[in-house]
Amino acid sequence: MRFKRFINVFMVLVMSLSLISLTACKKDEDAAAELAEYTGILTKIRLGMPMTKIIGMQNNGTQLNYENDTTLWCVEKDTDIMEIKTLLPEEAMFYYVDDSFVTYYFQTKKGETDLFLNGYAEEVYCLLDRKIGEEYFLNKAKALRDFHKAEGVGSMTGTEGIDLELVTEMKYDCPSYTVTFKMVETFDTIEDVEGYYVTYYSIEVMEKTNKVSTSVAGVTTAKEE
Repeated sequence: MRFKRFINVFMVLVMSLSLISLTACKKDEDAAAELAEYTGILTKIRLGMPMTKIIGMQNNGTQLNYENDTTLWCVEKDTDIMEIKTLLPEEAMFYYVDDSFVTYYFQTKKGETDLFLNGYAEEVYCLLDRKIGEEYFLNKAKALRDFHKAEGVGSMTGTEGIDLELVTEMKYDCPSYTVTFKMVETFDTIEDVEGYYVTYYSIEVMEKTNKVSTSVAGVTTAKEE
Protein backbone atom coordinates (compact mmCIF):
# COMPACT_ATOMS: atom_id res chain seq x y z
CA MET A 1 0.00 0.00 0.00
CA ARG A 2 1.40 3.39 -0.93
CA PHE A 3 2.40 5.91 1.73
CA LYS A 4 -0.38 8.28 0.69
CA ARG A 5 -2.91 6.00 2.32
CA PHE A 6 -0.91 5.51 5.53
CA ILE A 7 -2.47 7.75 8.12
CA ASN A 8 -1.30 6.64 11.57
CA VAL A 9 -4.28 5.41 13.55
CA PHE A 10 -2.81 7.08 16.59
CA MET A 11 -2.88 10.53 14.92
CA VAL A 12 -5.58 12.55 16.62
CA LEU A 13 -7.34 15.92 16.80
CA VAL A 14 -6.70 19.69 16.95
CA MET A 15 -5.22 22.49 18.97
CA SER A 16 -7.13 25.41 20.49
CA LEU A 17 -8.89 27.82 18.15
CA SER A 18 -6.80 30.64 19.49
CA LEU A 19 -3.73 29.12 17.87
CA ILE A 20 -5.10 29.81 14.39
CA SER A 21 -6.69 33.19 14.98
CA LEU A 22 -5.19 35.21 12.19
CA THR A 23 -6.11 38.44 13.92
CA ALA A 24 -3.94 37.45 16.86
CA CYS A 25 -1.08 36.40 14.64
CA LYS A 26 1.78 38.92 14.80
CA LYS A 27 4.16 37.17 12.39
CA ASP A 28 6.30 39.25 10.08
CA GLU A 29 4.53 40.27 6.85
CA ASP A 30 7.65 39.59 4.80
CA ALA A 31 7.78 35.99 6.05
CA ALA A 32 4.19 35.44 4.91
CA ALA A 33 4.98 36.98 1.53
CA GLU A 34 7.97 34.71 1.03
CA LEU A 35 5.79 31.67 1.60
CA ALA A 36 3.54 32.78 -1.28
CA GLU A 37 6.35 32.90 -3.86
CA TYR A 38 5.99 29.29 -5.02
CA THR A 39 6.34 29.07 -8.83
CA GLY A 40 6.12 25.32 -9.44
CA ILE A 41 3.72 23.12 -11.38
CA LEU A 42 0.65 23.90 -9.28
CA THR A 43 0.85 27.56 -10.36
CA LYS A 44 0.54 26.48 -14.00
CA ILE A 45 -2.61 24.38 -13.81
CA ARG A 46 -6.12 25.81 -13.84
CA LEU A 47 -9.48 24.40 -12.86
CA GLY A 48 -11.32 23.35 -16.01
CA MET A 49 -8.24 22.14 -17.89
CA PRO A 50 -8.73 18.83 -19.74
CA MET A 51 -7.07 15.72 -18.32
CA THR A 52 -4.89 15.37 -21.44
CA LYS A 53 -3.38 18.81 -20.82
CA ILE A 54 -2.71 18.10 -17.14
CA ILE A 55 -0.92 14.88 -18.11
CA GLY A 56 1.18 16.73 -20.69
CA MET A 57 2.21 19.41 -18.19
CA GLN A 58 3.88 17.03 -15.75
CA ASN A 59 7.56 17.42 -14.96
CA ASN A 60 9.99 14.95 -16.48
CA GLY A 61 10.20 11.85 -14.30
CA THR A 62 6.79 12.39 -12.69
CA GLN A 63 4.69 9.23 -12.93
CA LEU A 64 0.93 9.70 -12.83
CA ASN A 65 -1.15 6.88 -11.37
CA TYR A 66 -4.85 6.22 -11.84
CA GLU A 67 -6.70 5.90 -8.55
CA ASN A 68 -9.91 5.53 -10.55
CA ASP A 69 -11.32 6.81 -13.85
CA THR A 70 -11.56 10.40 -12.62
CA THR A 71 -8.62 10.68 -10.19
CA LEU A 72 -4.87 10.79 -10.83
CA TRP A 73 -2.12 10.99 -8.22
CA CYS A 74 1.66 11.19 -8.17
CA VAL A 75 4.67 11.66 -5.94
CA GLU A 76 5.80 15.23 -6.61
CA LYS A 77 8.73 17.11 -5.04
CA ASP A 78 7.74 20.35 -6.77
CA THR A 79 4.81 21.52 -4.63
CA ASP A 80 3.97 24.57 -2.55
CA ILE A 81 4.19 23.01 0.91
CA MET A 82 7.53 21.33 0.24
CA GLU A 83 8.91 24.65 1.44
CA ILE A 84 8.63 23.16 4.94
CA LYS A 85 11.94 21.41 4.26
CA THR A 86 13.56 24.74 5.10
CA LEU A 87 12.19 24.33 8.64
CA LEU A 88 14.26 21.24 9.34
CA PRO A 89 17.18 21.78 11.74
CA GLU A 90 20.64 21.34 10.22
CA GLU A 91 21.16 18.14 12.16
CA ALA A 92 17.72 16.61 11.67
CA MET A 93 18.29 13.20 13.23
CA PHE A 94 14.63 12.64 14.07
CA TYR A 95 12.78 15.33 12.16
CA TYR A 96 12.00 14.79 8.47
CA VAL A 97 9.86 15.81 5.49
CA ASP A 98 8.73 13.14 3.00
CA ASP A 99 8.13 13.81 -0.69
CA SER A 100 4.70 15.30 -1.26
CA PHE A 101 1.74 13.81 -3.10
CA VAL A 102 -0.46 15.58 -5.61
CA THR A 103 -3.95 14.33 -6.44
CA TYR A 104 -5.92 15.62 -9.46
CA TYR A 105 -9.71 15.29 -9.57
CA PHE A 106 -11.67 15.36 -12.83
CA GLN A 107 -15.27 15.36 -13.98
CA THR A 108 -17.16 15.50 -17.25
CA LYS A 109 -19.02 18.59 -18.40
CA LYS A 110 -22.50 18.62 -19.89
CA GLY A 111 -22.30 17.80 -23.57
CA GLU A 112 -18.60 16.82 -23.35
CA THR A 113 -16.93 13.42 -23.41
CA ASP A 114 -13.54 14.60 -22.10
CA LEU A 115 -12.63 14.91 -18.43
CA PHE A 116 -11.83 18.33 -16.94
CA LEU A 117 -9.99 19.28 -13.75
CA ASN A 118 -12.36 20.26 -10.95
CA GLY A 119 -9.96 20.00 -8.01
CA TYR A 120 -6.47 19.14 -6.83
CA ALA A 121 -4.66 18.60 -3.56
CA GLU A 122 -1.09 18.54 -2.31
CA GLU A 123 -0.10 16.78 0.90
CA VAL A 124 3.04 15.87 2.79
CA TYR A 125 3.84 13.69 5.78
CA CYS A 126 6.53 15.00 8.08
CA LEU A 127 7.82 15.25 11.64
CA LEU A 128 8.42 18.79 12.86
CA ASP A 129 8.87 20.55 16.18
CA ARG A 130 5.46 21.73 17.32
CA LYS A 131 6.31 25.41 17.75
CA ILE A 132 8.04 25.61 14.36
CA GLY A 133 5.22 23.69 12.65
CA GLU A 134 2.47 25.85 14.15
CA GLU A 135 4.29 29.06 13.23
CA TYR A 136 4.51 27.83 9.65
CA PHE A 137 0.77 27.06 9.66
CA LEU A 138 -0.09 30.57 10.85
CA ASN A 139 2.21 32.26 8.32
CA LYS A 140 1.00 30.05 5.49
CA ALA A 141 -2.63 30.65 6.43
CA LYS A 142 -2.00 34.39 6.18
CA ALA A 143 -0.23 33.97 2.82
CA LEU A 144 -3.14 31.91 1.46
CA ARG A 145 -5.60 34.53 2.68
CA ASP A 146 -3.70 37.26 0.86
CA PHE A 147 -3.16 35.23 -2.31
CA HIS A 148 -6.79 34.09 -2.67
CA LYS A 149 -8.18 37.37 -1.30
CA ALA A 150 -10.52 35.54 1.06
CA GLU A 151 -10.72 35.43 4.85
CA GLY A 152 -10.08 32.02 6.34
CA VAL A 153 -12.48 30.27 8.70
CA GLY A 154 -10.74 28.04 11.22
CA SER A 155 -11.94 24.77 12.68
CA MET A 156 -10.35 22.12 14.82
CA THR A 157 -10.98 18.62 16.00
CA GLY A 158 -9.59 17.04 19.15
CA THR A 159 -8.72 17.99 22.70
CA GLU A 160 -5.15 18.52 23.79
CA GLY A 161 -4.13 16.18 26.59
CA ILE A 162 -6.90 13.74 25.71
CA ASP A 163 -6.66 12.95 22.00
CA LEU A 164 -3.53 11.64 20.32
CA GLU A 165 -4.23 13.62 17.15
CA LEU A 166 -5.13 17.30 16.76
CA VAL A 167 -6.42 18.46 13.36
CA THR A 168 -6.59 22.15 12.41
CA GLU A 169 -8.16 23.47 9.19
CA MET A 170 -8.46 26.87 7.57
CA LYS A 171 -11.07 27.16 4.80
CA TYR A 172 -11.22 29.96 2.25
CA ASP A 173 -14.44 30.57 0.34
CA CYS A 174 -13.70 32.11 -3.07
CA PRO A 175 -16.27 32.97 -5.78
CA SER A 176 -15.65 29.88 -7.94
CA TYR A 177 -13.66 27.52 -5.69
CA THR A 178 -12.76 26.68 -2.09
CA VAL A 179 -9.34 26.19 -0.50
CA THR A 180 -8.73 24.02 2.57
CA PHE A 181 -5.42 24.18 4.42
CA LYS A 182 -4.93 21.40 6.98
CA MET A 183 -2.39 20.56 9.68
CA VAL A 184 -2.22 17.42 11.83
CA GLU A 185 -0.37 17.20 15.15
CA THR A 186 0.35 13.83 16.72
CA PHE A 187 1.24 12.98 20.31
CA ASP A 188 4.54 11.09 20.41
CA THR A 189 7.85 10.75 22.24
CA ILE A 190 10.87 12.04 20.32
CA GLU A 191 14.35 12.07 21.88
CA ASP A 192 12.71 11.29 25.22
CA VAL A 193 10.52 14.40 24.91
CA GLU A 194 6.81 13.61 25.14
CA GLY A 195 4.41 15.94 23.41
CA TYR A 196 2.66 16.93 20.18
CA TYR A 197 4.58 17.11 16.89
CA VAL A 198 3.40 18.32 13.49
CA THR A 199 3.08 15.30 11.20
CA TYR A 200 1.01 16.34 8.16
CA TYR A 201 0.01 19.30 5.97
CA SER A 202 -2.30 19.51 2.97
CA ILE A 203 -3.79 22.17 0.69
CA GLU A 204 -6.86 21.28 -1.36
CA VAL A 205 -8.48 23.43 -4.07
CA MET A 206 -11.96 22.40 -5.24
CA GLU A 207 -14.22 23.97 -7.85
CA LYS A 208 -17.68 24.97 -6.68
CA THR A 209 -20.71 23.39 -8.29
CA ASN A 210 -22.57 26.70 -8.20
CA LYS A 211 -20.31 29.68 -8.83
CA VAL A 212 -20.89 33.21 -7.66
CA SER A 213 -21.40 36.09 -10.10
CA THR A 214 -18.55 38.61 -10.21
CA SER A 215 -18.36 42.17 -11.50
CA VAL A 216 -15.59 43.09 -13.94
CA ALA A 217 -15.16 46.68 -15.23
CA GLY A 218 -18.77 47.44 -14.40
CA VAL A 219 -20.13 44.35 -16.17
CA THR A 220 -21.59 41.57 -14.04
CA THR A 221 -20.70 38.14 -15.41
CA ALA A 222 -22.34 35.02 -14.01
CA LYS A 223 -19.98 32.09 -13.79
CA GLU A 224 -21.29 28.84 -15.23
CA GLU A 225 -23.03 26.50 -12.85
